[in-house]
Amino acid sequence: MFQTASFYFTVVRLGVKSKLVYRLGAFLNTLGVLVEFLMRILVWVALLASGIQFDTTLAQMVTFMVLSLILESIVSSSSGSYIGRRIRDGSISMDFTRPIHLRNYLFFSDIGNNIFTVLCIFLPVCIVVSLGFGFLGPASPLQFAAFLVTALFGLVLKFYYSYLLGLFSFWLLHNPFTSWHFRNVETLFAGLFMPIWMYPDWLAAITRFLPFRYFTYEPMTFYLGKAPVESLWRVLLIQAVWLIVLYAAERLLWRRACHKLIVQGG
Repeated sequence: MFQTASFYFTVVRLGVKSKLVYRLGAFLNTLGVLVEFLMRILVWVALLASGIQFDTTLAQMVTFMVLSLILESIVSSSSGSYIGRRIRDGSISMDFTRPIHLRNYLFFSDIGNNIFTVLCIFLPVCIVVSLGFGFLGPASPLQFAAFLVTALFGLVLKFYYSYLLGLFSFWLLHNPFTSWHFRNVETLFAGLFMPIWMYPDWLAAITRFLPFRYFTYEPMTFYLGKAPVESLWRVLLIQAVWLIVLYAAERLLWRRACHKLIVQGG
């Protein structure tokens, strides 16, 4: 057991070191994120100053955007694109020889990559933004606890979703889901660009039947006090149901993918 834990820790550490190779790229990425973030805040400053009622304040929106940026970077997963890329160049065969399951390897590799991204790119941006525009603390200690628990479930849920989409690359050598899907569908239904509490009722209702809002949006509603602590068990139950569904689908696709594997190139 200790050897396995040590191996997982090594995978996490290598994930961090792989990002350190491109320090200049990380610095430029930080500047780009900061500029984009400031532009989004200025848009909300103008909207809230226009007199239109949005059922929110500038401080809430800044906190929402900061939390959204940090949470999205924490739960971010490149497993889907990794699988697609390795299948196209034929190197996926090497992943079947690793001493741990490909799924577990990618999960801990994502953690290493995300630790670097949060600490070296997004956290500095969030500190600058918070100092300039303010940042709200959690609504209460219980709300913060609910935020942490649901965020942890959201991390695992997002990984399984990305990994599951990546497995389709065994049948679709050029998998369009891993890029187009995350860039468009998830942005809308996960409330990444605008809080779902501002959506029209019909669109907000649709998001409740999809897994996306349970990645990061629901945890943020607890932090901001938009959702009562009493609804924690409902959110956890829905997250658990989605996790079971995605796990079962992943097991089924993985078994079929092992028989489907066709190495191209390599």
